[in-house]
Amino acid sequence: MTNKIDSFTNDNWFLSNFSPAEVEYEGVNYPTTEHAFQAAKTLDKDERKEFLKNKDPGHAKKLGRKVQIRSDWIDIRKYIMLDLLRQKFANDPLKTQLLDTGDIELIEGNWWGDTYWGVCKGIGENMLGKLLMKVRDELHGTEEISDKIIKMATKIVKENICNMYEEVGPDVCHSCDCGRLFHSCRKHWEAKELLRWVNLKV
Repeated sequence: MTNKIDSFTNDNWFLSNFSPAEVEYEGVNYPTTEHAFQAAKTLDKDERKEFLKNKDPGHAKKLGRKVQIRSDWIDIRKYIMLDLLRQKFANDPLKTQLLDTGDIELIEGNWWGDTYWGVCKGIGENMLGKLLMKVRDELHGTEEISDKIIKMATKIVKENICNMYEEVGPDVCHSCDCGRLFHSCRKHWEAKELLRWVNLKV
């Protein structure tokens, strides 16, 4: 039996971001994770609307190269992808398909030179594969979240963000005085996403 999947094609097409799976990003539903991910690159709502006009994920990927890239994109892209993958594989049949891969390594092998999300010619960080395996571990229940961590995340989001939400605005980080946009502050992004994952509302 093989110990890895190194191509998200054919029987493993469901692992690809191009495979059909409706996901939501900031109140808008997209036909694939690729559409949502590419739309997230920009903060311009009019530009985001363009991603809804064509259901082809290849078109969405090309369109993502033309939008005005948000300043915090490099910092948050991994976390956005993780959130989209959690949505994609939250329910059957995709949930079962991912779990059925067992504990074998998932590698987004490609020929187009993407060495961040995948592996090309043996070189690459395989970030997409790693995030897929993380989601699989979460579904298996092998990643446990302690009450202490949940309480900490709740405190960060509820006390340090929401209490100044109306006065300053939702995109301003005023908890650690880092002077960055909320979405580019890793501490607050992870806290918010953690709470979303465990279905807590603050």
